[in-house]
Amino acid sequence: MTAENTPNPLKPVYYWLDGYWITDKEEADLMDEINAFGSTHGTAFFPADADPAFIDGEIAALLINQNLLTIQQQTGVAT
Repeated sequence: MTAENTPNPLKPVYYWLDGYWITDKEEADLMDEINAFGSTHGTAFFPADADPAFIDGEIAALLINQNLLTIQQQTGVAT
């Protein structure tokens, strides 16, 4: 198998509406249990070697898109 065909392993990233994220599932579940962020976490997957700054940017973009979708659903108006 060549390097081109080798899949890059993914890691789960657990995030909240304020943009905070972690990679530890047990810690994410605990944060939800104690309602640390006022919401339950979402999960996104990134390459295992992804830079934290890249993850920050992607989580921020994901949250913006989720907020736009929520607004569209609530108002029936496309943004």
